[in-house]
Amino acid sequence: MILAFLPPSVLLLIWLAIPGKTGRTGQRRAFFYAAAIWGTWLALASELLGAFHQLRFTGLLIVWLLPLALLLGLPGLRHSIWRGKDRVLMGIRSVRDWTAFEKCLLGGLILEALLLLAIAWMAPPNTNDAMQYHLARVMHWLQDGSLAHYPAAIDRQLWQPPWAELAILNLMGLSGSDRWANLVQWSAFLGCWVGVSGLATSLGAGRKGQLLAAWTCALLPMGILQATGAQNDLVAAFWLLGVLMVVVKAHQGCREIVANGFAGLGWPEWGILGLTVGLGLLTKGTFALFVLPALVWVLVSALRAIRARSGGRSGGKAWLRLSGVILLGAACVVLLNGSHWARNWQSYGSPFGPQVSQNSLKNQPLGAAALYSNTLRNAAQQLAMPVGKINVLIQAAVQKLHAWVGLDVNEPGFTHTPGDNAGFMVKYSNKNEELAGSPLDFGLIFLALGFAVFARKKNALAIFFGAVLVAAFLLYSFFFNWQTWGNRLFLPLYVAGTVLVGGWLERWHWAGRGLAAIVLLAVALPALFLNTSRPVLAWQKAPQTPFSVFTASRGYLQFVNSPEQYNAWISLSEELKQRAPQCAQVGYWLGPGQAEYALWTLLSPTAKERRLEFIDLAAPRSAGVGGIAYPAGEFDPCAIISTRFDYNQDIPGYFLAAGHSGSQLYLRNDLKQ
Repeated sequence: MILAFLPPSVLLLIWLAIPGKTGRTGQRRAFFYAAAIWGTWLALASELLGAFHQLRFTGLLIVWLLPLALLLGLPGLRHSIWRGKDRVLMGIRSVRDWTAFEKCLLGGLILEALLLLAIAWMAPPNTNDAMQYHLARVMHWLQDGSLAHYPAAIDRQLWQPPWAELAILNLMGLSGSDRWANLVQWSAFLGCWVGVSGLATSLGAGRKGQLLAAWTCALLPMGILQATGAQNDLVAAFWLLGVLMVVVKAHQGCREIVANGFAGLGWPEWGILGLTVGLGLLTKGTFALFVLPALVWVLVSALRAIRARSGGRSGGKAWLRLSGVILLGAACVVLLNGSHWARNWQSYGSPFGPQVSQNSLKNQPLGAAALYSNTLRNAAQQLAMPVGKINVLIQAAVQKLHAWVGLDVNEPGFTHTPGDNAGFMVKYSNKNEELAGSPLDFGLIFLALGFAVFARKKNALAIFFGAVLVAAFLLYSFFFNWQTWGNRLFLPLYVAGTVLVGGWLERWHWAGRGLAAIVLLAVALPALFLNTSRPVLAWQKAPQTPFSVFTASRGYLQFVNSPEQYNAWISLSEELKQRAPQCAQVGYWLGPGQAEYALWTLLSPTAKERRLEFIDLAAPRSAGVGGIAYPAGEFDPCAIISTRFDYNQDIPGYFLAAGHSGSQLYLRNDLKQ
């Protein structure tokens, strides 16, 4: 278990070793630079181990001991780390000089971080996406020792960007426990607090504004709910802040002459920008649209730098340097994403996954109508209130605005409504990590942006920053369908938007700042204590049995979002262990929306106890499924678990050993007693 501290220890040492952490944002910007270097090592080392089928404990131990040995063994790096430690201690000691209000905010952040850490540690990964594909893919990778595509019941396990899950894999592979799985999002959330406070500084905020930015970010309901789970939106938010850190610096220094760089950034910083963009793309598909306006901004800064030099002899060289920057960034993106894209291309003929899945999420057709419809619906979704009558009025207004231009509010080409989804509805939630919104934060962000635009003394940098976020929101609405769970997908923009809120609140009277901090806390309390998946308080009403993460078993918590499978899967797994304890290869046939990871926790919690593979009972037996071979080689299951209610036929060579609530356990005939 203790070996799981190796990766975060390496990150800490890299941060301490980075020289030149001066200025108001130096320490925090250096942290994001260190994270980009560390995240790149994690991704590339995982790919390298996977190429040799060594993505297991020993291989993971070696790839983390190596950088640790270099950081502590090389005298130059060791001295840099020691000096970095002194700078950090000096910063900690400076807290003694803070005001009482500032200390209260810092104390509140520390208490929240500890509470969320306790929840994340006590609760297993149990949200729908985590169970269906985030954690399930990690178990397959650990079992196979490889990142190669494998036959999957849920193909999102294969084609979705994998960085957040690679981080989980490294922690679980070293610890042998999924208690570390939720800590990736928790760590990213804390990193976001650091990022927004640093960016607030760059936009001109003082210490109070920085702390208020971190406070607002820390109390985002969706951020709180996701911080104790195993999804990836907070990780994407973290990388977006890392990009913005570099882009803002380029804007501020674009007219400066940099000896070994361009547009206010040294070549290493341009490389960091490319790596951070690559890591974001390797984390989540929506990141591409969120980061595009920021990249346009940095391009404008680069063109301003060229213009500043055009009067001298260096104008031609500046264009060459811009070309070099673009090539460097593209190389970093391909370096990090190339292997994953290649696997997707081999399986689907596209680097981004199956065309059917892409089309189901993309507006058909792209155009003004899609932008109009989705901007209205996405904004309405953010404005949902705890008062139902208000939501009815908002929904009616959106419907009328659609009818006014001849559109259906559930226009099929612009609406993603899988299964029994009822379509567009303005509904308030503050406890569910797939649906929760925050009209308060949405309003504060736009008010802060409005203040920056209309203030007598304009903050041009804040206006540019806000314009980038608005452009990202519009780009998403233009490209992607409206989705019921869209609030979750906008989390990176909410996180970045708190930068503006912190600087704006700092300008308020001291009483107003205190009241704002209290109101933000009050709004966040349900998310902190009443998370539907991982509640601190046993608040549930009958007929649901009250439970808390601190009182319920991990097994019970695992199935909290799929209770219909709880008794059946536990019963069948126990039946298998009793009747065929020697059975080491288990096939399963699941539906595309079922919690596959639960089977792993029941039958092979470390991916070593048994080999689990997906099989298709409706197709002839082969060495794989759907043209994808098993990376671990030939698979001959001695047991098969089927949870498909639509399958009730005999399986040649197997007999039905047990059934429960539509799920069946088949054992091979030679195991019949």
